[in-house]
Amino acid sequence: MGAFRSLDLASVLVEWRAQPGFRARDMQGLHQCGSMCCDLYHVHLQECFFNETGSRHICRFSAPDAESVRNALRAVQVRADSIWAGRIYNWRTGLNGNVMIERPLNRQRCANTVDLLEETENDWGQRYGFKLARAMVSLDDKRAVFLCHAADREAVDRASTRMSLEGATVWPYRRLTAAGT
Repeated sequence: MGAFRSLDLASVLVEWRAQPGFRARDMQGLHQCGSMCCDLYHVHLQECFFNETGSRHICRFSAPDAESVRNALRAVQVRADSIWAGRIYNWRTGLNGNVMIERPLNRQRCANTVDLLEETENDWGQRYGFKLARAMVSLDDKRAVFLCHAADREAVDRASTRMSLEGATVWPYRRLTAAGT
């Protein structure tokens, strides 16, 4: 019996890097101003994750596909650095994360992603003392975003260095849901 459960809906992640002045309140405005376009394309903002400086953020949308999100964002004149479809895996215990790890995955398509995530979570918990709260894995298995519950960013940073996670970016985040909580 696996500890991870996958959400049935497809999710699309949108990434922005270092866009000066783009803050959480701007994303709320985008959600409100773009609601007609989002309804037209069946795109709905679910949540956003922001680093402390506002220079890095990732938003998750429910949508039929990544192209629908591209079209909706284009309609409200919002440019993104990266848009990709993925599957969300939540940890059963409902942990809330506080540190994000973004990383490319250098592996062949895994027949059982849940087993891989459980192995990763067990390894991280036993060796480094933090827990995996959620994983967002691209449909092509080439990238992942991990939301971790850890003492602080430095603990996750040290662990990612020891694990030689090539291309990994680690940052503490603040979460904002579509409802603004």
